[in-house]
Amino acid sequence: MKDFVVITPARNEEENLDGLMKSLESQIILPDNLIWIIVVNECSDNTLNTANDLDPKFKKIVLEYNSSGSLLSGGDFEAFSCGTKFADEHFSPSHFMKLDADVRLSVDYFLNMKSIYEKKSGVFGGVNLTVGDRGQRDPNLVRGCDSCYSREAWKYLEELPRALGFDVLDKIALRLENFSTEVVHTATFRVIRKTGSSEGIYRGLVRNGRVCRWTGYSKPYFILRLLRKSLKSPYLFSAILIFYGYIRAPKSPFPKNLMREHANYQNLKLMALVKNPKKWLSENY
Repeated sequence: MKDFVVITPARNEEENLDGLMKSLESQIILPDNLIWIIVVNECSDNTLNTANDLDPKFKKIVLEYNSSGSLLSGGDFEAFSCGTKFADEHFSPSHFMKLDADVRLSVDYFLNMKSIYEKKSGVFGGVNLTVGDRGQRDPNLVRGCDSCYSREAWKYLEELPRALGFDVLDKIALRLENFSTEVVHTATFRVIRKTGSSEGIYRGLVRNGRVCRWTGYSKPYFILRLLRKSLKSPYLFSAILIFYGYIRAPKSPFPKNLMREHANYQNLKLMALVKNPKKWLSENY
């Protein structure tokens, strides 16, 4: 029987791992043969001992890994890839799920995901309720913190650089090859800290700007993003930091065709917004 592998990249997550374990244990149903791999990545706290001390009701494996650096340099995706490689060598995985330590799943998350990941090949995820009561509506906006890849889809992504922005362009690459990229709106979760704040709010905003540059954001879409961010705390300072990260970003490591496809997709969204703002907002937010 195939294994369902959940991988948690853990960099200074000693305070969050126990909560994630309890979230998994509280599920109405879990995938068959679930294996939880915690990849402890260059921590300065007690994450390693915390991970080793956890005693979940399912199989748990702790790996130690030294990535090339922080989230800004793509260390999160490198650690996840370390977990997928280990699982591929030692088990028979059908899926690899990236599940961040600060995620808390609704108790029926896997119950509602089951019919999707058992029938389709691609990448799937739920709705993050912390971004608003209605969550994100874009059917292609699978969040990086709960991305579930079929093994076939993940294998296709082997050549995509494990760099900041991977969890944006991976969906673009998969859609171009007719893999499913699907948000399951009945599978919900919350994130217990603000998105992008794990290494500090300000560094997160600079990182956000680099993601926009590296993933090929459409210029009009990027300007709209700056305007939207300037209306949220810390207001104009947010937009300045994102813009700083954007202009200071070195050359993108990603293929240009994927960056162009991402920009085209965003321009199509802007056209839909112009044509029918009310409908667009109701469908996306």
